[in-house]
Amino acid sequence: MPSKSNQNAKNYSLETAAGNLKNFTFFLQPFVVTDDLENEYFDYLKDLRTKLDTQEISETEEAYYWSRWLRNQAMLRHLDQFDRLIELCGTFVDEITKIGKQSILAIRGGLTKAPVHQRPSRKVEFKRELLPDRPPLSVSEYETLLGGPHVFGARLLWWCAAAKNPNKFGYPDGFSLQMWMQPFWFIEDFGKKRKLKLNQRPMILLQEAVKYCLENQESSELELPREDGPGPGGSFYWKGRQISLQLQQVKLVTSLWKRRDKWRDIRDVIDEAWSDTPNNPKGAVGTCASRANKLFVDEGVPFTIVINNDKVRIESHPEN
Repeated sequence: MPSKSNQNAKNYSLETAAGNLKNFTFFLQPFVVTDDLENEYFDYLKDLRTKLDTQEISETEEAYYWSRWLRNQAMLRHLDQFDRLIELCGTFVDEITKIGKQSILAIRGGLTKAPVHQRPSRKVEFKRELLPDRPPLSVSEYETLLGGPHVFGARLLWWCAAAKNPNKFGYPDGFSLQMWMQPFWFIEDFGKKRKLKLNQRPMILLQEAVKYCLENQESSELELPREDGPGPGGSFYWKGRQISLQLQQVKLVTSLWKRRDKWRDIRDVIDEAWSDTPNNPKGAVGTCASRANKLFVDEGVPFTIVINNDKVRIESHPEN
C-alpha cells in the first residue's frame, strides 16, 4: 500500500500537469498572406501536379490544397508553441497512467483496448488510431468523423501525447510532424481577406478532456464555440449564432464556401447544390442567392453571393 507521502506526491504531480495544460495558451499573431507566400504556393502546386501525375486539379481540390498548405505555413512559424503543447500533453497522460486513469481518456477518445501481446508498449494499453489520410479542414467535420466534440477532444489529447513519444503509443517517428500538419489549428479571419487566426475550439475541447479525466464527469459549464460557416446537418453559423437559411440556401453557400472570393462555373455549382433535384435551372441559383443575401444583410454576415453571367462566387467584405 502506498504511503501517504507518496500519494500526496502523485496528486501534486498530476495537479501540476493538469494545471499547466489547462492554463496553456497559444501566443500567436494573426498570420498575413503575402504575395511572396502565394508565389510559394504556386510552386508547391506545380510540384503537386507532378506528384499526382496530372495537370488538372479541380476547383474544389485546389481550394482544399490551398487552405491546407496555408495553415501548414502558419504552423511552421509557431512550432515552438506546438512543441510546448505536446510536451504538456505527454506529461499529463503519463501522470494519469501512473494512477490508473489512462482508460478514462482512451475510452472517451474512442480507442480500443489491445490484447497484452498487441499493446504498443508496456505503459500503453490501447490500440493506435491513425490520423485520417485526408484530414478535414474544419473541426466540426473532424468531430463528425470521430463521433462528436468530446470524442475529438479526448482523441486530440491522446494524439498530442503520442506526438511527444510516438513509438510508445505505436506510431511512427514522424507522427509529431503529422500532428502539426492537421489543418484545424488555424481558421480564416473572415471579413479580413488574406489572414489566418488561431482556432480556439481544439484547445477548448482538449482542455475539457483534461477536466473529464480528473473528475470523470461531463462539464456543466462547457460552452463550445461554433465554427463560422456551414455546419453539419444543413446548418449555418456566424459568431456563435445559427442563421436561419433554408436548406437549399445552405447547400448553395456550402458549395461556394471552400472557394470564397473565387469565381466558379455556375453549372458546377448547380450540379453540387441541386444534385438531388430533377430540374436545376440556372434561374434557381439567382433566386436562392438573392434570398440568402437578404438574410446575410439582416443578420450582419459579411458575405454576398454574386452572379456574373455563367460565373458565381461568395464574396467576403470587411465588417463594420
